[in-house]
Amino acid sequence: MLSEDAMVAVATTTMAATEDIATTTTSPTRVAADEVAADEVVADEVASDEVAASSGPSSGPVRLLMDMDADDSSDRQLQEDNASDVSGNVTQAPTSQTETSAAEECECPPPQVVSTFTATLSLSSADDLVALDFDDIKTELAGDQSWGDSVVVVPVVKIGIQYTLDVDITEAQCKAAVAVAYSMSSDIDISEDDVECGDASAAPSPASASASAPAPAPAPAARRLRRLQTVKDVTISFTDVQAATAAATGSQDTTHFTTALADAGVDAVVAVREAVDVSVELTFTVTADAAIEEPTAISLESAVSTTTGGAIAVTAEITGFSFTFSRMPCSESDICDTGGLGKVANSETIGCDGETCTPEERDRCCAQIGSTGNAQGTCVLGSLFSVLLWHFV
Repeated sequence: MLSEDAMVAVATTTMAATEDIATTTTSPTRVAADEVAADEVVADEVASDEVAASSGPSSGPVRLLMDMDADDSSDRQLQEDNASDVSGNVTQAPTSQTETSAAEECECPPPQVVSTFTATLSLSSADDLVALDFDDIKTELAGDQSWGDSVVVVPVVKIGIQYTLDVDITEAQCKAAVAVAYSMSSDIDISEDDVECGDASAAPSPASASASAPAPAPAPAARRLRRLQTVKDVTISFTDVQAATAAATGSQDTTHFTTALADAGVDAVVAVREAVDVSVELTFTVTADAAIEEPTAISLESAVSTTTGGAIAVTAEITGFSFTFSRMPCSESDICDTGGLGKVANSETIGCDGETCTPEERDRCCAQIGSTGNAQGTCVLGSLFSVLLWHFV
């Protein structure tokens, strides 16, 4: 068996030839260090083997260098992992803080109330229609009443005509004939749904002539009108101002109406009242946090005067004022009228989720009598719980 010195010499010579390192010398001390290092890195054997595989089999000094490099790599990786963990812990705290802050800012929804009413403007004639700007009237009235921006107005122009006939006709015959007669004009397009036709008080009979001065014999048509008089009040609705103006102007010609009746099998003599009633119905819808106060007729008349520069005068009437809830305020609900509960503070500013408040929303609207709890805290707590649940899941 070779001595230890001889074995070291052989190993040194072999390594020098394999690695082609002419200047490399190996001593017994270096080999001993190599053996000690190999024993110390047994636990890291897998990493050392992977490094050895990339550079071929080796032993002695080369193996020692590899092992030392592997140890340094392991230490660096451990330090990087520890740094990542610390960094992760540091960055999670602001995230949690941000989510908590967002939850703390959560509030219950405000109420939402929809108020509606109809303003009827009576005009002197159809000529006044051209002076009206309905959007300007809406803006002026909303600003004067402090309604905000969520205001919608739908205008409908109505003209009223009175016909006198020598024969009686039904409501259906009247509506059909009016719709056909006025649709003969290229400027007008209406249907029976746009027409109202009803009986009016009987027209007065012509004044009787003095007995000493007998009246001339009336014409056949006049005799028929005196013998049987049927008076029909007709109202036609338009969404177009130009069409309404054309209908009011053309109403004095009864030809189309008489022809339409004849086509339906009704032979009639027709007369029309010279005066034509003209009005505009403005249907307002106002959406706000609370119900608005019903406006006065004077406020409508003032808005028209302001927007037209005083060019026309109208008579206004307010009808059909009402309001409904899209989100009922807690103050309008009765869900707290039980079990020693009362409404929370500022309940008029807190809205439920629908048209009416439900028992499930008592946590939002109600508090024990004498309690200082409020709905804002309840809404915040619910939102915070949701955030935390999401964070941990």
